[in-house]
Amino acid sequence: MIRKPDGCTAAPAFERLTENVLVDLKRRTCHVYWDDCVVFSSDFPTHLMRLKQVLERFRAAGFKPNMKKCRWGRDQVAFLGHIVTPSGILPNPEKVKAVISVARPHDLHTVRAFLGLTSYFIRYIPIEKLKMKGVEFAWNEDCEATFLQLKRRLVGPPKLAYPDPAKRFKLFVDSSRLALGACLMQSVDGRRVIAYASKLLVRSERNWINKQDGVSGIECWGIVWATRKFRCYLDRREFDLYTDHKALTWVFNEGNRTSNAKLA
Repeated sequence: MIRKPDGCTAAPAFERLTENVLVDLKRRTCHVYWDDCVVFSSDFPTHLMRLKQVLERFRAAGFKPNMKKCRWGRDQVAFLGHIVTPSGILPNPEKVKAVISVARPHDLHTVRAFLGLTSYFIRYIPIEKLKMKGVEFAWNEDCEATFLQLKRRLVGPPKLAYPDPAKRFKLFVDSSRLALGACLMQSVDGRRVIAYASKLLVRSERNWINKQDGVSGIECWGIVWATRKFRCYLDRREFDLYTDHKALTWVFNEGNRTSNAKLA
């Protein structure tokens, strides 16, 4: 669109208006987010037909697309900060360029700015601890190594595959005393990653580690957290769950019972 006023009220209201205009075309013909609209199809003739439908709706509603920002007949397109291609999703080169050129953090503010930039790619980074309250800023060798390694890794992150509802999902979960991690995969031309997720444990969660159950509580919480995180993919369907924690495989076997109410 030519112009959209930003703000807590105007932008969401404009998106609702756009979605109402395309109410019966959403998710079947196009996707809409704020003032961005992408039309998708499996072949070019269908694409022309769908594009005509969307443009006619815009004209009837009085919308005027900004022709300088429009892209037509592309097999890959930038949408929501990512490059969407026929074979998977890639990071936007502009985001990668910003990471490569970023300077070394020198205080709490610049650490938060760097982590905010890299959160576009991943959610868990070891130098997250520098953001915690009461932690004095001290840039050491571990932080420097993490900073440089992270920049190298983000230059060429893996391509994410599109989920196939007809195929079985595989959820890999692992937990430690500091963080949770999960990987959702499917067998698409070999094993392909659908999505990654991770989370740094807060202090109250780390307190679940005790002498009686060891890390079983955290490992179990990691599974609960991961299934909630990927609920949109896993809800109301069978999937394969992988964990390297033997104690949990015993607890979840039929006929076994645990006295730990938290695990139950």
